[in-house]
Amino acid sequence: MSLSPAARRRSTTAARAALAAQKATLGALVGRIQDATDPPLSNGELSVGLELPVTEIGRYLSTSTRLRTALPDAYVQAVLDGLGAGELLLGVLDDPRSSKRVLQVCTPDEAARLGKEWALYNIAGGPVPERVAAWDEDDAWDLFGDGRRVAFDAPRAIDAGPRRAPVHVGPFDDPLTISALGLGAMRLSTAGRPDPEAARAVLTAALDAGLTLIDTADVYALDETDLHHNERLIAQVLADRPDRAAITVATKVGLVRRGERWLPDGDPDHLTAAVHRSRQALGVDRLDWVQLHAVDRRVPLEDSVAALEALRQQGLIRHIGLCNVDLPQLEAARAIAPIVSVQNAWSLLDRAAWTRGVLDACRGWGITPIAHSPLGGHKRRGRLAKDVVLQSIAEAHGATPEAVALAHLIDAGLVPIPGATRPESALASAAALSLRLTDDERARLDARFPEPATERAPVFTGGATPEVVIVMGPPAAGKSSRVRPLVDEGYTRLNRDDLGGKLDDLVKHFARAHDAGHRRFVLDNTYPTKKSRASILAAAAERRLPVRCLWLDAALDDARFNAARRLYRKYGRMLDPAELAAAGKDDPNTFPPVVIAAWFKRFEPPELDEGFAAITRVPYRRVLGPDYIHRALIFDYDGTLRGTRSGEIFPRSPADVLALPGRADVLRRYRDAGWRLLGVSNQGGVAAGMLTYEAALAGIEETHRQLDIRLDARFCPHPARPIKCWCRKPMPGFAIEFIERDHLDPARCIFVGDMRSDRQFADAAGFRYYDAEQFFAEPPPP
Repeated sequence: MSLSPAARRRSTTAARAALAAQKATLGALVGRIQDATDPPLSNGELSVGLELPVTEIGRYLSTSTRLRTALPDAYVQAVLDGLGAGELLLGVLDDPRSSKRVLQVCTPDEAARLGKEWALYNIAGGPVPERVAAWDEDDAWDLFGDGRRVAFDAPRAIDAGPRRAPVHVGPFDDPLTISALGLGAMRLSTAGRPDPEAARAVLTAALDAGLTLIDTADVYALDETDLHHNERLIAQVLADRPDRAAITVATKVGLVRRGERWLPDGDPDHLTAAVHRSRQALGVDRLDWVQLHAVDRRVPLEDSVAALEALRQQGLIRHIGLCNVDLPQLEAARAIAPIVSVQNAWSLLDRAAWTRGVLDACRGWGITPIAHSPLGGHKRRGRLAKDVVLQSIAEAHGATPEAVALAHLIDAGLVPIPGATRPESALASAAALSLRLTDDERARLDARFPEPATERAPVFTGGATPEVVIVMGPPAAGKSSRVRPLVDEGYTRLNRDDLGGKLDDLVKHFARAHDAGHRRFVLDNTYPTKKSRASILAAAAERRLPVRCLWLDAALDDARFNAARRLYRKYGRMLDPAELAAAGKDDPNTFPPVVIAAWFKRFEPPELDEGFAAITRVPYRRVLGPDYIHRALIFDYDGTLRGTRSGEIFPRSPADVLALPGRADVLRRYRDAGWRLLGVSNQGGVAAGMLTYEAALAGIEETHRQLDIRLDARFCPHPARPIKCWCRKPMPGFAIEFIERDHLDPARCIFVGDMRSDRQFADAAGFRYYDAEQFFAEPPPP
């Protein structure tokens, strides 16, 4: 079949009209999204918020002839449509470190959990969900702030009995010993705080009543001009106490104040500076206990935890804890540093907080759970006092319903930290240390508030509990680093690389070890399919051992990035295909890219009905370190910096090289602004016999000569298909060499190319990508 000229013209006109209509519809939708915020979102802000190159939205909206076919792919269109229909909501947060805004696209359920520092928008004009009261507002409140006084002369005074045993936090060889209930000191320094003398009286009353844990933070203050007020107040009270050595102060870093607002800041430099200031405010050389106050979505959690771990290694911090985290975040942090505590909003009134598995994981791993807002926060006060079950048990003990609720949390293994702004309130809290619930009362409370009891069930087990842990993920996902803490805790590792044979052979080793008395196992083979893991699941079920799956959910680009980085760190360069094959015979961690691709092709995600007792999905995060700060501009060569005089796709001799116009001035501008100039190129023609290695190298040099500017360049001479090396784009090998050698921050780097493999290379490396035509026509400011 062929088209006549008239038919071709008619079809071309219709196609252009259809594209124009798509552009118009898209423009209206994007305009609605941008205009919903105040001030409206720029194209760049929306692009970055949708995880696109900064110029991408502008390309979609452009009606120029060159960009008339530039439209979002199906995934991006689905996100935009979801926002337009109100099925997805848009959160906007001011970045405390700059004038930029951070965007978060989320479902309504997720939006309900965003802190109040986020502005929330429903583009369709519908309602936004009511936010769960922000922990920074509900943390540590006055138990009886409504003016109600405690009846301390009750017939059976609850402070007359023996106190509960102290709690040991941290490893057995260096524990902190604290009371089973602490004091949250936040309200002594924030808005509505008591005068200094009254605040010191509250702290003194709590300490005299037997509370040996005080919870504070560097940002417990009126605003950013008043930071460390709470810590200085505590230091004043502790200075003259003879029992100072028995009192533990747990402070927190990881937030900043902007007026009355609270914003996360997990930047390693900020955390380091905050720790030094807290040491000074508390008057100590080493902080006993530092907790990461919040997870900053803009900073990899591993980077934040690594910064605190570095301070611990320096002797400036004794122990590290986390606050307001979910299970994957706890898992990720444990791979970086020893975590001794988790402080979350656990209360009898917040049922959602008990469904995330964190508390049970803490129990299994020997991590101390700290309950902030243990009575629901000041906005919910009074609800517990009206509960019939709590009232009746409180009357039987001559106590208050709040004290019963605290005792129930303590019985569940938590350390509550209610706050107080009056001495009477602090004493009322301390009374829970002496309140002993009967078995019948615990059963009634479990029936009324089942969440603590449910979390006590062995759904997610660890520690000394018998179990099998399967650490699953693609090659180079970081499985070994997840296994190491478990082995240190006494788990028996079964790995085919160590024991040899096939996967099913590991079942025999498992059976022999179990017969010899081993009861905790960890396996970190890849297990891509249900069939590959069926035999070990069946063997564990036969021996009544629960199997927990730790699923390291690394994307293909992340696995490739990590594999290439691991290779570079071991050999100092990218190996050629023959060297990879030879090294792989002795080193199972050295393999070609096809190994990872084959795993993803076969992979079947784990499901509970396979026999797993629990599945924990841990998203992969790249961790480079705080000193990866430099920026670079990286270029492809053929079609980007140069063409050919012959019209061929690539030059086969230096004489055929033709530098493209408009390139040199842009390169000089970036060079003069301090950017590193780098280059990468695929020269598969060398392997195909179309040119020699020397000719390819000379062609690169000729390109530099014609541009009158030199780039630090790498080129891959290996075959185009199949890709058997890590240095051929889209593999990130050369990007890794540059990143590691120059300590580049990938997010600050730009890659310019002209082919699909160039974009894939940039995505794998974490670079921002620009099409060559667009970049040199409208180069962004250096």
